[in-house]
Amino acid sequence: MQLINNAESRPSDDAAIQSFCGGCHLLPRSQSFGKARWKEEVEQGFRLYAKSGREDLIPTDMVATLAFFQRDAPEELAFETPESAEDTRFEKRQIPVVGQPEMVAISEFAVLDSSPQRIRFATTDLWSGAVSILEKRADENPLNATVMTSVSHPAFVHAVDFDSDGTEELVVADLGKYSPDETLQGSLWLLKADVKEASGYRRYPLKLGLARVSCVRSCDYDADGDIDLVVSDFGMHAVGSIYLLTNQGSSGEGIPQFEWSVLDKRPGAIDTPIVDFDGDGRLDIVTLVSQHYESIDVLFNRGDQGFKSRNIYQAPDPSYGSSSIEVVDFDFDGDLDVLYTNGDTFDDFMAKPYHSIHLIENQGDLSFVHRELASMPGIYRARAGDIDQDGDMDIAAVSLLGSDEIQRQPPGTFEGVMWLEQHRDGSFQRHRLVVDQCDAATCQLFDWDSDGDLDLIVPPASIDWHPSSSITVFFNQTVQSQVPESK
Repeated sequence: MQLINNAESRPSDDAAIQSFCGGCHLLPRSQSFGKARWKEEVEQGFRLYAKSGREDLIPTDMVATLAFFQRDAPEELAFETPESAEDTRFEKRQIPVVGQPEMVAISEFAVLDSSPQRIRFATTDLWSGAVSILEKRADENPLNATVMTSVSHPAFVHAVDFDSDGTEELVVADLGKYSPDETLQGSLWLLKADVKEASGYRRYPLKLGLARVSCVRSCDYDADGDIDLVVSDFGMHAVGSIYLLTNQGSSGEGIPQFEWSVLDKRPGAIDTPIVDFDGDGRLDIVTLVSQHYESIDVLFNRGDQGFKSRNIYQAPDPSYGSSSIEVVDFDFDGDLDVLYTNGDTFDDFMAKPYHSIHLIENQGDLSFVHRELASMPGIYRARAGDIDQDGDMDIAAVSLLGSDEIQRQPPGTFEGVMWLEQHRDGSFQRHRLVVDQCDAATCQLFDWDSDGDLDLIVPPASIDWHPSSSITVFFNQTVQSQVPESK
C-alpha cells in the first residue's frame, strides 16, 4: 500500500486521527517505534480496518496520520545495557536428551512427576511437532525421551485424569499452522495410554478446525465431579476465542465429550490459569489476551450465574507484546498476585526497550497496583520462587530473540537468562546468567537434584532454527555452598 495524499477527502487533524486510530484499540504510543517503522505500522492499521468490515469510524488522511505518529517518535528505539551483577549462585550444565529428534522450539516444559527416584516432564516442540515425555531416573545424566505423538505445531501440553483411574492423560494444544493467519487449522488432541501403541499413547481428536490453539487448562468449574477444560484459541485478527468445555461424560471408547461455549470472543488468548482468585470456594479463570487488546482479566465464577469478567491490568499500547502470566501469592499476604511479562516479537521480530517483567499486586480488596520490576527485551517467560531461600520471592526469566536483532545493538545489551534477587525493602538486584544468546521461550524453577533448593531448567528454542540435543540446567548452589546474603 502506497501512502496517498488524500487530504481533500479525509480529515487530517490530530483529534480525527486520535479518534480513528484509537477506535478499535488503545491509541498507539508514538514512542513504541522508531520513525522509519511507523510507515509500515500505519499502512497495516489502514489495511486491518479495511478488512474488518467496520464502517463506524472515519478513516483519516494516511499521510497526515503517518506524520502524527512520527512527530514524537524517536529516530530509533534506544536500549540501555542492564545493570546486572555477575551471578555466583548457579552452576550451568548441559543435560543431553536421547531418544527423540533434536529440539528446535520447545514451547512447554511441564513437570509430571517429581521425586528423587524419578522425574518426568512433558514437552512440546513447536517446530518439529513432537510431543514427548522426558524422564530422569536417580543420578542418570541423560534424559530419556519418548515421542508420544507428533502434530502440526504443538504449543502446550497439560496432564489430566478424566476417568479418575490414576493414569495420566494429556491434552495437547496445536496451533495447526506456525505462521499466523485466519485459516482454521488448529486442533485439540487427547493422548491416552495404550500398550498397543509403540509410543505407549494413542491420539484422539477432541476438536479440529480451530484457530491456532495456544493453551489448554483443566478444572471442575461447576463442582460436579468431572473435569472440564478452558481452551485458548489464539487465532489472529478476526478469529479466535477463549472457550469453556463442560464435560458431558464419555463415549464408548472413554473419550470425554464436551459442550463448547465462548467465555471471551476476543482473539489473542495466550493463557488461562485457573485459581480461586477471590477465595469464595469457586474456581475463577485468569486470562491473558494479546494482539491489540493486551489485557489481563479475571473471570469470576458466580456459580449458576456464570462468569463475571473484570479487568485487572490494561497495557498502555496495542503492540505491547504480552507473552506470559503466572498467578502466585508473591508477597505472602494471603491473596493472589499476577507476575506478567511483555516481550513477544513475532509480529515484527523487533526487540523493544519497554519489554519487561511486571507485578500486578493484589491489595487485598481486589484492587491492584502495577509495578514494573525490570526491563528485559524479548522476555517470554518469568517464574517466581524463593531462589536464595531467604523467605521472599525471587524471579527467573528467559528471552527469545533472533541473532540478527541481537547483533544490531552493542554486546551485552540483551540478557537471555537472568534472575532477580528480591531485597528486604522490595527492590530487586538482577543477576545475568546468559548474555546475547536469547534462545528460550519457557523455563521452570524446580529442584532438579533434590538438594532442597530451586534449580532453573531452560529448554531450547531458536528463532534462527538451530537444533539442540540438550537442555540447560542452572544448578542452584544455595544449600551446598551457603552463599552469603547480599541484603
